[in-house]
Amino acid sequence: MNRNENNGIMRRAWRAAGLAALALAAACAAPAEGPQPLTVAPAVDAQKLGGQWYLIAHVPYAEERDQADSSIELRAREDGGYDEIYRYFDSRLMQSVARQRARYQVVAGSNNARWIDHSRALDTQMELGVLYVDPAYRYAVVGESGRRLGWIYARDPGVDAGTYAMLLARLDRQGYDVAQLHRLGHSQIQVGQPRFAVP
Repeated sequence: MNRNENNGIMRRAWRAAGLAALALAAACAAPAEGPQPLTVAPAVDAQKLGGQWYLIAHVPYAEERDQADSSIELRAREDGGYDEIYRYFDSRLMQSVARQRARYQVVAGSNNARWIDHSRALDTQMELGVLYVDPAYRYAVVGESGRRLGWIYARDPGVDAGTYAMLLARLDRQGYDVAQLHRLGHSQIQVGQPRFAVP
């Protein structure tokens, strides 16, 4: 092999190495992909989803933080959506408070598993997904598309440890930081009755 051939081989090797380095640098500099879309329940029976749900755990925002005996009631509207009535115990007033908090509109083609929340509390809209609901509609897990907010609901105020762990795992598998979840207690069976337990 003469000197010119050797130089040509070396130039090609350096060129290949340079291209590989550029490709690696571009891959490292590429913006990270956003979170994957939430995996929602295959189908949700809108009629069965309605009614009262106790808030068992949540990743709270300011309005929900440290409020005791929280629950929601989903009231069906003629357009297929819901009005949400939010109830909680107000420790300053020493009584339960109920108020309309949000309006939910189903996302077309989602089999009632995705909803747009027109939230009065946050003065904004966000997409929610029903991540899980059991066949008897006794438990539900709801998540916000950005994974900043999440909720675990039940028809009864108490949930046993095994069921709670199963519901928590539903959020964990979807990429939620479940350490941020606050588990809530309920001191009364009938929402709206007086309570004096520590929140």
